[in-house]
Amino acid sequence: MIKAAIDLGTNTFQLLIGKVTNGKISPLYQEDIFVRLGKGGISHGQITEDAIQRAIDALSHFRDKIEEFNAQKTYAIATSALRSAANKDEVVSRITNATGITPQIISGEEEASLIYEGVKTDIEIGDENVLIMDIGGGSIEFLLCNDQAICWKRSFEIGAQRLYDLFVTEDPISEKSISKLNDYLSEVLQPLAEAVSLYQPKVLVGSAGTFDSLKMINELQFSHTPKGYYQISLPEYEKIHRLFINQPREQRLLIPGLIDKRVDMIVPASCALQYVLSSTTVETIKISTGSLKEGIMAVKG
Repeated sequence: MIKAAIDLGTNTFQLLIGKVTNGKISPLYQEDIFVRLGKGGISHGQITEDAIQRAIDALSHFRDKIEEFNAQKTYAIATSALRSAANKDEVVSRITNATGITPQIISGEEEASLIYEGVKTDIEIGDENVLIMDIGGGSIEFLLCNDQAICWKRSFEIGAQRLYDLFVTEDPISEKSISKLNDYLSEVLQPLAEAVSLYQPKVLVGSAGTFDSLKMINELQFSHTPKGYYQISLPEYEKIHRLFINQPREQRLLIPGLIDKRVDMIVPASCALQYVLSSTTVETIKISTGSLKEGIMAVKG
């Protein structure tokens, strides 16, 4: 069966069209569009008029691709930006009327579960507990899990766009702003700290956009030969993180492997990752190409 999965993220809309046979996904077409659904409104609980039109334009294009590949089933999953928007019903109605695609708004808990399933399509997690982290524009999902089960999961509404709006007030970001951001994360992520203390993960598995950028940059910065998965050492990551926080925007635009659409959001996203690494038992970062859209494809009937 050919299925289409759309992840209506706060920053990026992602389309995956693939053939699913006995649970195995064979991709036929993939595309990302930087819609910036949360721009200008997410911190006020609104989707702006401009953002609604960008969403309609992107989904109209995706609809044409879905029809081109004759997908028999389409799943459009909306996450943090729509989840928290006061005008979400209006937005869903307008998207449906304009494109024929009806977004399904899911909870943060369901989002985390689908990310787990997506990661499992790409890597073997193994018997030891790992920490999965997915940094979105509106929320960040964390899971403590192994290959058999999820031990703990939580979605926090502290995504890169929200952190950017709250803490990135100068360029490059100041040490004072980073300190304020870390104090905020220390308070909000207390449940994560307690779960990490219990399950003691040594590996962080990164899923989706921020980690895709880290992988591309790392490939160009360091000599690296993956062994069935992509791994970044903590010293390698720290060097990349310093590029993000010590350089102004015009210099970040010149970082090989960092696409211009991520040049702003990468700053608070990396600060969040650096905070998690510094406050947990994690010793290694692995990067999975599997994410929410692969999870949708794997488990939706």
